[in-house]
Amino acid sequence: YQRRVHGDFKKGKMTDKEENPMKKKLAIAHQEGLPARVFMFIPNIVGYLRIASLSVAFFFCTKDYRLFLTFYIISYILDQVDGMAARHFKQCSKFGAMLDMMIDRSATVSLMVLLGSIYPNWFGYFLGMALIDIVSHWYQMYSSVLWGADTHKAGLADENILVQFYYKFPGVLFTCVLGAESYTCGLYWMHYDPEMNNLGLFKVGFAAAAFIFHFKQLISVVQLWASWNRIVAKDLSLIHISEPTRRYAISYAVFCLKKKN
Repeated sequence: YQRRVHGDFKKGKMTDKEENPMKKKLAIAHQEGLPARVFMFIPNIVGYLRIASLSVAFFFCTKDYRLFLTFYIISYILDQVDGMAARHFKQCSKFGAMLDMMIDRSATVSLMVLLGSIYPNWFGYFLGMALIDIVSHWYQMYSSVLWGADTHKAGLADENILVQFYYKFPGVLFTCVLGAESYTCGLYWMHYDPEMNNLGLFKVGFAAAAFIFHFKQLISVVQLWASWNRIVAKDLSLIHISEPTRRYAISYAVFCLKKKN
């Protein structure tokens, strides 16, 4: 790896003394079967069920819209269950957090591609929404871990007030996700069952879901900008910079760590 210190590049290589303890810990963990235990945590098993449910859903996505919606909704319900299971059984894990993130993003992209195929004139719109979702969450996850947070939902001291509102205010995250899923599933449903457009209650619900979906996308853009600034602040704390800027970067890092602790 390379690290820039006071304007000079210094190269370092992990020595055997530094490397061996890590290998020893991993060997002991494998001997005791610890990785298998993590893989079989109840919330992670729920995640595997989500993968199976989504696989069945998208297998039927162009064959039977009712089966698609049924299994897609089952996957969404399981998404709510895995978080509750992790907290109830005290089985939160970094693997589980990444698994949940991967499934969420895969489901979103797959559904956006599906909608783009059945609404070809709006393909660019759906592609853009998918890219915003993926890029924003990836940067949020990376920048959060970079500053010592456990997950992208943990929040840091510098977090934008809108992003804090999204992740921390009770019910907001659930409502936004529910609204966004209702909007995209509603678009899919209307394509295969045009009669839904004639139902007044469906129109009202779809309009509300559309607003929530685009509000969620706005939060993703704000989240992306905040993540970029967080990563740049980390760069400023590592490279050779002017003394006032260095002091600002260091104070920023101390502020984040104090807030975390």
